Amino acid sequence: PSDASRALLETDRGFERLFSVYELETGSRALEAAIAATVMHLVFHGGRRTREQLEAIVKMLASDASPVLTYSSMALWAAACDQDNRAELGELFAVDGLVHVLQSHAQLRIKEYVVAGLWLISCDPKNAIRATMHGAVPLLVGMVLFPFEKAYVPGRTLAIGALLQLVETSTDVLNVVAQYTF
Repeated sequence: PSDASRALLETDRGFERLFSVYELETGSRALEAAIAATVMHLVFHGGRRTREQLEAIVKMLASDASPVLTYSSMALWAAACDQDNRAELGELFAVDGLVHVLQSHAQLRIKEYVVAGLWLISCDPKNAIRATMHGAVPLLVGMVLFPFEKAYVPGRTLAIGALLQLVETSTDVLNVVAQYTF
């Protein structure tokens, strides 16, 4: 990590202080994007995150700014690489935030990052059930049915992986997915 990142990580509650600036709602899209990018880079250092840190990431999914959605979805994916973080993210309603972004008019690239996060967070069975109950399946099926063109291949591939992860969780999820025609 860079010296600046290392200093922020070593500062007492540096991550939380950074997010408190984000919550000030300064109206500066550039500042919000810079903070979201910094949060993402801090999370990519790996390991277990505090509940407050994970909550901050989930809250950023409510943004309507493309850079913030990009960085927060990538930060969520990085945090979900840790099994304990996955369970905690589920308790913080991260699945709901991800599904919300999938339902939005966000750019395709952002939705690809969101699906990657959804796939990984769904490795936790409770999160997979929650994703199914909150409407992720029809959204993922919709992505699988995108035209077979180069621009859609990453999204389709991620959607297939996420669906397979959901189906692996329980027969109930399999029954929901089986209702769709591919």
